[in-house]
Amino acid sequence: MIVYEEYGNGPCPRSGCLLTPVPNGGVLLGGGYSKETAKKEEENGVTHTDMFLLTPERFPKVEVSLVFCLRQMGDLRRYYADFPWNDYCFLVRDPSVCAERIIEVIVSGMEAYIPQSFS
Repeated sequence: MIVYEEYGNGPCPRSGCLLTPVPNGGVLLGGGYSKETAKKEEENGVTHTDMFLLTPERFPKVEVSLVFCLRQMGDLRRYYADFPWNDYCFLVRDPSVCAERIIEVIVSGMEAYIPQSFS
C-alpha cells in the first residue's frame, strides 16, 4: 500500500539511501539509515522506509512522499544487491551509456516493487 502525503520540509539527513534522477530534473530519494541520540551517551540506528520526490523548483522542500511497507523496501534492496551491475552497467566505456543503464535498472526495480510510484 502506498500513501501519498505532502510535506513542506525535506527529508532528514541520512546515508545509504537510493538517489534516482527523474525526467522533470528532480531527484527521487528513498530509504536510508541514520543515527539518533536516545540518551546522553546512547545512539540508536534508524532505518528509513520513506521516499521523497525533490523537484528543482522546490529544493530542498518536498513535493510528495511515498511511504511503503518495509517488506517491499527489503525486496527492492535485495533486487539491487543481486543485480549483475558490473556485467550490465560498468563494462561499457561511454559514461553516458553507463548512466542510462544505471537509471534503467533503478527505475525497473522501483516499477517492480513500488508499482504505483510511476502511475
